[in-house]
Amino acid sequence: GPSEFPSSLPSIIPSNKPSTGPSEPEPEPEPVVSITTGDQFNYGPWGGDCMAFFAAGVLGMNGDESGKTWKCEDVADTKKLLNGETVMVEWGNSGNSGKYYKPMTATDNDTFKVMHGSTAYYFKRVQSTLPTQL
Repeated sequence: GPSEFPSSLPSIIPSNKPSTGPSEPEPEPEPVVSITTGDQFNYGPWGGDCMAFFAAGVLGMNGDESGKTWKCEDVADTKKLLNGETVMVEWGNSGNSGKYYKPMTATDNDTFKVMHGSTAYYFKRVQSTLPTQL
């Protein structure tokens, strides 16, 4: 008749080792940076005040005084940038003909780092402070 040996070990053995391979699709990662149109940033080389904007899902920033601007190439690059990856942003300084690009990285929720050659410059979020009435 059938053997009476106990069945072998269960096929699914809980393991406390981290999983090594992708077993199922990763959920879309939460953005490192939360940003909306109208958020204010400070960028010294453009005289300070800059405002973030989204145009059809593409992130950019305008310098309030300078009239200068940067923006991501597309929605995919916007997502990458907000997830902490470095992307090439279109750097539209006045006086430059044609497009040219600078590598940009979000280093945290309040900081975008842009590289000019080997020098880093930073767009720093301006915390909105409501005036306090005394």
